[in-house]
Amino acid sequence: MTEIAQDVLAVLSTLEIDGNAVRITEQLDRKLYLAVYEVLNRIGGRWTRQIKAHVFETDPTSRLNNVIECGVLNPKVKTGYFPTPPEIVEQMIELADLNRHQLILEPSAGQGHISDIICKRLNIHTHEIMVCEILPENVNILKEKGYRVEELGFLEFADECDRLDVQFDRIVMNPPFENQNDVLHVTTAFGLLKPGGILVAIMASGVTFRQNKKTLEFKENILDPYCTYLEKLPEGAFKSSGTMVNTIMLRLEK
Repeated sequence: MTEIAQDVLAVLSTLEIDGNAVRITEQLDRKLYLAVYEVLNRIGGRWTRQIKAHVFETDPTSRLNNVIECGVLNPKVKTGYFPTPPEIVEQMIELADLNRHQLILEPSAGQGHISDIICKRLNIHTHEIMVCEILPENVNILKEKGYRVEELGFLEFADECDRLDVQFDRIVMNPPFENQNDVLHVTTAFGLLKPGGILVAIMASGVTFRQNKKTLEFKENILDPYCTYLEKLPEGAFKSSGTMVNTIMLRLEK
């Protein structure tokens, strides 16, 4: 795999996508332009002089998003559900300032890798943590561990919490990343926090440099006013879970 420079990633995040065509929308110096041009060629775009754009055989949105989030060419992984490695969970727990008297939520819990370590650290039973998960195979594993699982997608679960006026003291989460779903999930989860509550999340690092509307609104409404800690995790932090996506860990305090 070939690592992509940060300034190139920043430009890639601003490209205009029009159907199968991708255009560079800003004036670049020659070196940076050629680097961006090379990335677009390597992921399947072919320069078409008549429309002044790189043209792909199919919609390039997902392919481009994967490259931006992973920071490498030829990422051979999706950026959806990947278990959180134990050493990262330990960091998240420290940031969350947890205790056994809090109402704790792990959204999109997968197989409970985060909640398992929380239970061990706090010496509490699995049924004392709220988890939601929609994939049947993961739900079965969670139930076998003793969790009381809300068998819903997280966004549907959040709607139910709003309807019942349920809020949480702490939320610890590793959301799905495809198409910047991590931004939507973290924003939604933040709305479920009690005043004074803390949310700790893993997110794709693109949220720190992308300039699209979704990212800018997240920065303005969530990140800038409420983030009290943000750390770029080491490259390959999730390699053991099957992805090379570049990630950050952040804490939001309400």
